[in-house]
Amino acid sequence: MSIRGTYINIETMMTDLGILYSSSNLDTLFTLCEFFLHIFSYHKLFSRQAIKQVEVILHNINVIMDKTNHTIHKIGDNQFIIIKKNMASIEAAEIITDEHISNEIMRYNHFAIKGDLEEKRQILINVGNYIEPILRSRKLQQAGYKEIESNMGFLLNNLHIRHNNKEGAKAQEYTKNLKNSELEEWYNKIYDLSLVVIMLNEHLSVQEEIQSLKKDYHWKT
Repeated sequence: MSIRGTYINIETMMTDLGILYSSSNLDTLFTLCEFFLHIFSYHKLFSRQAIKQVEVILHNINVIMDKTNHTIHKIGDNQFIIIKKNMASIEAAEIITDEHISNEIMRYNHFAIKGDLEEKRQILINVGNYIEPILRSRKLQQAGYKEIESNMGFLLNNLHIRHNNKEGAKAQEYTKNLKNSELEEWYNKIYDLSLVVIMLNEHLSVQEEIQSLKKDYHWKT
């Protein structure tokens, strides 16, 4: 068991995880839920009685997810993260066959990285690299979505994502003067636009398949 020997008592573990007995903070509750989910992934080691308790706790965690508009996403064999429900991100993640990028899209909504600009920036770099071939193909432009294609490239290159736009040769006056909260708002908008690009690309691919189907077969009218 990979976590064996990490802690000798529950108090030390909870302190290191930032879980306070007296805290009513929602993020603290989510952290505790993620800890339980990780532990429960080793359910084969539990006794029958313990399994019954696990089922009760899992039920309560699912109730919490429903009431707070969050959901659980699995990354790897034993890692679970709690993310805010976002149907666009779920649809985009399902389209992508690259598991790493799919997980990155979901991870952007992880409650624990709210306010973490560097973590969000890294995710946007990875997603931006994934959609770059779509932008370079001019596929969106040819389908009448030139503005989306142009805006996506502009935002990635000028709002401190691909380049250091706060200092140095590629510094932008506007970007330098942004407050962290304002930059995070832009990051969230860029993330949403990235999802649009991914879903539009999928839509256009399906349209091409439909046109080929209509063209290559004699359909009765």
